[in-house]
Amino acid sequence: MLRNAPKFYEVAKRIVEITEDCILVAHNAQFDNRILRTEFKRLGFEFEKETLCTVELSKALIPIYPPIAWGS
Repeated sequence: MLRNAPKFYEVAKRIVEITEDCILVAHNAQFDNRILRTEFKRLGFEFEKETLCTVELSKALIPIYPPIAWGS
């Protein structure tokens, strides 16, 4: 599936464009932000976005439920 996928440097400019003035919202957003920062650093650029982690948000909004045990 990845054989024909574009290389990061081919989509980096578009990532900057579509995330301008945005908050990165994702499940485990810190992970995604770290990957993006790493890839941009390899290209010689800084990339830092404010994040909203849906994992942490769900814990804050629904504190009575225990964490999901994956695979059980």
